[in-house]
Amino acid sequence: MASQVDGKSINQLASNLNLEERKRFLEKLKTKSHMSSESLYNEADDIGEKAQQSEARYKKLPWNSRLYYFLVARVKGTSTIKVYEEKLYTKLGRKIHSTSSRLFNYKKKLLLTGFYDLTVKLRDAARFFYTALDSGVNRDKGSFYVFMGSLEMEDVHEKLQTGLKAVFDTNPNVRESELRSMVARVMEDSFNRITDAQREKMYNNARSLNSLKELSSFSFDRLLLSFVSSRGGKTCSVALIRETLSNLNQILYSLKEPPSLPLLESLFLFKLQNKMENRSFDSDREIQELLVSAEEAVEAIRQFNKKVPLTLILRFANRDLTYVPQRISGGEDWFSTYRDHWKQQIESVVTEFIQQRMSFEMSKSFQYLFNGADLIALDNAASETNPDGFPLPEAYTLAFLRTFFTLVFLPDINTTVQPILLEGEFLNQENKTEFTKSYSDFLRIGEDIARIDNKIASYGEYGTRYGQVIIDRASAPVRMKKIKIITEEASQEAKNLITRSITAAGSIINVLTGIIKKDTGNEYKSISNLEKLSGNRPETFINDIQKSIEQLQLVLQILKDIETMEISGRTRQDAFVLN
Repeated sequence: MASQVDGKSINQLASNLNLEERKRFLEKLKTKSHMSSESLYNEADDIGEKAQQSEARYKKLPWNSRLYYFLVARVKGTSTIKVYEEKLYTKLGRKIHSTSSRLFNYKKKLLLTGFYDLTVKLRDAARFFYTALDSGVNRDKGSFYVFMGSLEMEDVHEKLQTGLKAVFDTNPNVRESELRSMVARVMEDSFNRITDAQREKMYNNARSLNSLKELSSFSFDRLLLSFVSSRGGKTCSVALIRETLSNLNQILYSLKEPPSLPLLESLFLFKLQNKMENRSFDSDREIQELLVSAEEAVEAIRQFNKKVPLTLILRFANRDLTYVPQRISGGEDWFSTYRDHWKQQIESVVTEFIQQRMSFEMSKSFQYLFNGADLIALDNAASETNPDGFPLPEAYTLAFLRTFFTLVFLPDINTTVQPILLEGEFLNQENKTEFTKSYSDFLRIGEDIARIDNKIASYGEYGTRYGQVIIDRASAPVRMKKIKIITEEASQEAKNLITRSITAAGSIINVLTGIIKKDTGNEYKSISNLEKLSGNRPETFINDIQKSIEQLQLVLQILKDIETMEISGRTRQDAFVLN
């Protein structure tokens, strides 16, 4: 049973959509896409070999040109290189003017209305990607890389899924340490299958993704607000926004190629996958709309780069003929993010597998202990059937104790233990004192659990405070902190009850063991009137005591197992609170 559940969990690690559905989605994109593969940013000669020091250029001039600049410099009383540089800047300004007169006035060093209008179109294009990125990558980059990896590294993805499923299916009873070792080997073997070509594809997608992210979050509005209106339209001194333009140029330079279809598909699916669960959702229409928007956005970026000689404008504005844009960093961490996300998700599956296996083993113990009866759950604790209840970590443990107390202790064990307490003549008075306290503590279990259940109710001490925080308009971290304080108080009260119960059960076991095993050296000495208590059924009485001991020992073992389960699942419980 556990392996089937975990197999399903493994298949859904990357997305709610399985691999076959993703393949069909990608094929659909290919048939509908009209996106050009033309580069977004073509490196002109100016960015390449002509980006060099003035001295180097000057040395390549013919002798008569150098003589001319030498004579002019003597007349002006300045250096030959400075005269030559002024000539170069004037020439560069005229070149920009000849191709982009509506964008830049080189004499006044002003950006014009044409530049403003193209920047508005670029901003709108970037906003499309901002929405797509915000609904997926920005919230869970690791999951996004795993999703994209299922398309770009299909064999690796399938190896991980099938290999992990095989581990769980063929080793249902293996020890946890061995299970984790086998899972680790599957992961390492799968990651080692990644080829250089696949790494390059993933890296290029990651770089493109990072550049889109930087472009979509660029401060376009601040740049546009720097323009002022005049009779000639919108203008802005390039000196005011040189740093901003330089940052934009580096982002555009880094986004040289249009995003790949697998990258776009991953962005679209992260945006749409929840809607796809609705049968009435028209995925074809939504895909077509997203594709058209993506194509328009990419084309707007391409046209901005074609029409705006941003590198040349910045060289002119900065008076730096060696200026070239630098690629922004980003995407280098794709593999570590991809690997770590797989590890986290698989750790979750392993934990779930171990928990389910322990739960299955405990259910068999429950069947024996409770004769097939269901647990008597707390009415007000959060659960699958009561998701709005109070998130008490120890709720399952208390439900078990309540069930044991109601169905086993009161009608069964108490019948055996009570006569010993009331009529037993203990050889050691300290044993009787301890036994009396333990018995009293156990008798209060039902009452104590009911009290806690009432406190976590919506009208109770903890439940009222919890409800107020849930509807509080404070930020999620603030609310989480408050909820943690409340749940820790309730949890501590539950833990105290559980600890008392464990101590009481242990003491009762020790006393009962001392009664039926006189020659074991047990410090809990026998009672002197065992024969009188057993009456004419000594063997039955001893068997009843032995059965009570076994039942209490089983209870202690189950409590230990439940504690292990609850500790491992507590992180997910915390995440559940504010979702």
